[in-house]
Amino acid sequence: MGILNRMKNSRANPIFIVALFLIVGSRAVTFFANPYPYTSPDSGTYYTGHFLDFGLVSFIGQSARGWVVPFVYAFMPNTLAIEITQLILSAMAWIYLLKSISRAYSSLKSVPNLLLLGIAILGSSPVIIQHDTSILATSITNTLFVSLIAVLVSLKYKKNAANGTIFAGIFISGLLMIQKTTFIPIVIGLVCLIFISTRKTTLPKWRNFFRFIFVILTGFSLYAGNNVNSSWQVSYSGQTLLWQLGGQSPAAPSFARYLQDIGAPNCLTADAPYQNLNISIGRILSDCPAGKQYLKTDIQKEFLRFILTHPTATAKLAVTGIGAAVTNSSSNYGSAVSILPAFASEVFFGTTAPNLLDSKVTSQVEGMNLLNTGGAYWIFAPLFGWVLFAGLGIVLRKGSWKEDFELYLILTFCLVQSAFVVILLPSEWVRQTSPFIIGTLITALILSIKNFKSLSDLVAKSDM
Repeated sequence: MGILNRMKNSRANPIFIVALFLIVGSRAVTFFANPYPYTSPDSGTYYTGHFLDFGLVSFIGQSARGWVVPFVYAFMPNTLAIEITQLILSAMAWIYLLKSISRAYSSLKSVPNLLLLGIAILGSSPVIIQHDTSILATSITNTLFVSLIAVLVSLKYKKNAANGTIFAGIFISGLLMIQKTTFIPIVIGLVCLIFISTRKTTLPKWRNFFRFIFVILTGFSLYAGNNVNSSWQVSYSGQTLLWQLGGQSPAAPSFARYLQDIGAPNCLTADAPYQNLNISIGRILSDCPAGKQYLKTDIQKEFLRFILTHPTATAKLAVTGIGAAVTNSSSNYGSAVSILPAFASEVFFGTTAPNLLDSKVTSQVEGMNLLNTGGAYWIFAPLFGWVLFAGLGIVLRKGSWKEDFELYLILTFCLVQSAFVVILLPSEWVRQTSPFIIGTLITALILSIKNFKSLSDLVAKSDM
């Protein structure tokens, strides 16, 4: 009866209904406007185009990608079905997040309608929905990550944590780690928060069971991920790091000089910064045996040394990469239609000067070269603005901010993971950082609304 009452109360809230309309309506309009999803050269490593073809699925990682997304895609008869499925799953994840927030605050006798609206506007932004209309892994990983954040919110404010919810969080975490090993660091942190939040509400035997399951999933993910890395022509990590020598990377000149100084094969740095990534990288892989061997055995550890010994170049790379990922100019993967005015999305996602969407650039290198000719701009202001205001809660709410300690940790984890991904995975910053940017904005929004309420209360008291 308690669950039914909470659902009834949520439905009775007109703002909650508006939030549901935004989440569902934005995806429905997007589908009818763009029923054929975007495909890229990478799409062929996730989907063969044939129904029930599991040729790209290897549960132990002997394929180009983790098996989660190719496994789901194998059940799809065509790309139309993939887009429909991704849009539905995405909507369900955001509705679950809205429900978790509504239930959490109903236990505190207050549902902040501004927060529900903010989450709905964020979740219906074209920058996010674009991935649901792409044949790539990002839509499903975004959906899983939003669901994991919703689980954490739900568990934090529940007096009696349900074992089923805890298991769901661990299961979702396992799927994320299996799909891509770069999720492992942040997932470990978030699952630790699950254990911390539920330590007083679960029996010791269940806590030990959940820990055991998570350790097994982590070990399996590492094993499968290592196999995926080795299945590439050279190695996935080694080949990807060549993008750090591309013209789109702010660290390319410094990294090229570093490789030259330590005596790396000349073919790696001859064209750096690469103005045509495909041509330069293809030449190395086909015509430079010494370079191929270096990619397999040495470039990973040398790049690690580089980022540790060149903090200025590393910081510039991280900030520019995160900024490039949080801008409306990066809405160039799939197609999405906004049912709200453009400024609603710009509250969360900034723009660039010049605007890349209006400039018909065809590559990241062209985009970076164009930006370098422009005037001053602050492409990452919205994201870090939200983070800054969220952090003010430590001052505004004094001791009471400790009740949101887990939320601050989630925010920190997501920001650090975004920087980690930008630095180690220089290709496709937008889709690689997407789940962590979304997690940052969700938690920053929750904390900012709490801070706004506290600030309003202080102003009201001072006027009395």
